[in-house]
Amino acid sequence: NFGSLRREPGSTLFATVGKLVMAPLLYTAGALALGFRGIELGVMVLMVSAPTAAASYVMVRAMQGNAALAANIIALTTAGSLITTSALLTVLRAAGVV
Repeated sequence: NFGSLRREPGSTLFATVGKLVMAPLLYTAGALALGFRGIELGVMVLMVSAPTAAASYVMVRAMQGNAALAANIIALTTAGSLITTSALLTVLRAAGVV
């Protein structure tokens, strides 16, 4: 629902940036500090930078939460994860750690 996205962009953008930017950067930095390299680091990056699960929408509706917000977060993280995951893996590959 793009109308609800325009009415409350703050919550949607906060969740999307947290999921697509902050979590992957923090987890990747932690994994590098712990010595993860190669395929293990790549798999960890892919798992952390995955979009929000579609099942979360069903759970939010069942709990009478903000289903429109959940749907917007799912849509934005699904579209955005293509860009952010590719960018992060490209940077890690250029650095020679993946």
